[in-house]
Amino acid sequence: ATSGSPHPLFDRRLMIGCERTMSIMRLRLLKLCFVGLLAVILLTMWARQITDGPIIPDAGQSLQMGVNFERHGIFSLDPAPPLSPTNFREPLIPAVSALAVRISDTIFGESPPEAYFSGDRLRYLKYQNLFWLSLLSVGTFWIARSLTSSFYVGLFAAILVNVPFRPHYPPGLIDDLMTEIPSAAMLVVASGALAIAFSRSRPSLFVLSGAMFGALTLTKAVALY
Repeated sequence: ATSGSPHPLFDRRLMIGCERTMSIMRLRLLKLCFVGLLAVILLTMWARQITDGPIIPDAGQSLQMGVNFERHGIFSLDPAPPLSPTNFREPLIPAVSALAVRISDTIFGESPPEAYFSGDRLRYLKYQNLFWLSLLSVGTFWIARSLTSSFYVGLFAAILVNVPFRPHYPPGLIDDLMTEIPSAAMLVVASGALAIAFSRSRPSLFVLSGAMFGALTLTKAVALY
């Protein structure tokens, strides 16, 4: 090499470093494309199963509690005042439904309580299942990837956990307001966070696990036992 020019070995190392950086960037972009494509497919699949059809009586009781909580600030199964407080159903899902009612009223204007038990208003409330299904899918991906160190195993796990929610007739849990989907999401995240917390000594994950197990108990009391 002439005086003042870079050494050939330096040039070669620089070229190899640039190629590795470009390869890593391309791989990350490819992974982001996979995640984005899967997210679009899943969200579309879930949303298309949600209708304005009726919900089962158990879900109706939780919804009645949610509507009363939003309108009167009390968990009650009574359809009209005077309202008597109750703990017949776990409070978390009614509280989430109350928030959904508030958001719906803000966007579309306030409706009478009975409007939320059929038609478009009920369909809007059912969209909360998209959040719980997203939490279930993301939690499954995170746990599988963390325990195996494989992005593709995590992606496969996220696909596999959604097999029960594939399109079929009748739509089932997605087209209702039952507690099974939220409970599954919380249980997956809570259990996975606890396992990873022990294996990696991460105090923050112990806190996350405890919070999710607490939320699970407020969603499905049988989880306490």
